[in-house]
Amino acid sequence: MTDLQENQGSTVSARLRIVGWIVLTTALALLAVTVSMRSIMSGQVAEAANVGIAQEIEEFRTFAAEGLDPKTARPFSSMGELMERYLARQQPMAGEAIIGQADGRVLAAGTAANQAGSWLAEDPVLLGGILNDAKTSGILESNHGTVRWAKAEAKDASGANGEGHQTHLVVAHFIGGAQDEANRQATMLFGVAAGGLALTAGIAWLAAGQIMRPIRTMSETAASITANDLSARVPVEGRDDLAQLASTLNAMLDRVEASHLAQ
Repeated sequence: MTDLQENQGSTVSARLRIVGWIVLTTALALLAVTVSMRSIMSGQVAEAANVGIAQEIEEFRTFAAEGLDPKTARPFSSMGELMERYLARQQPMAGEAIIGQADGRVLAAGTAANQAGSWLAEDPVLLGGILNDAKTSGILESNHGTVRWAKAEAKDASGANGEGHQTHLVVAHFIGGAQDEANRQATMLFGVAAGGLALTAGIAWLAAGQIMRPIRTMSETAASITANDLSARVPVEGRDDLAQLASTLNAMLDRVEASHLAQ
């Protein structure tokens, strides 16, 4: 029975168990924070793209509804001229493509900040898929990563249905670059968390050693007691639980020594 009880006991020291539990709980907390932050940053990337697209589409609809050239205050002579004038006023953000189709031509807003406009304008399959899609917005995968897009249509005052009397604006965001930046930040956060975990493990090891020191002293005192020498006592430091345990052990040793002397 005694051998069975000994086999059931843990072979890991109490100090290691204390450190292990502290490190485990800290690691789980840091992992939850890191995963949550990455999810939040990814959501912010998608939300920023959606907000930018919606704002651009609304500006185009307002511009097309007015139908007046800002330079001459006169109506545009063609939908192609309307689109050219609108695109000339736009400056795409990083990863943003603003493409217009009018009079059988594909026009792109200035892309000084990035190549997104060229990517979309020079990819007939991707652009055609967006223009031919029955939906006015969506998400597609391309050679340059995930693309969030929306489109709007404008017609001339006559309301004609011919291709030469209507124009389409496509606003797309290639979110791969922003997502990569979010991933880099998440990786950096993970590295900081790993460093913090290592620091926590070191502090926990030292703290556990300080906590276990009185217990080691008690063990050494108990080991030093022999049948002929019962005078050893455990030093009592502080007023915590371990100090109370030391006082109790000393009281027990007092009774044992007194009984031994009486015998």
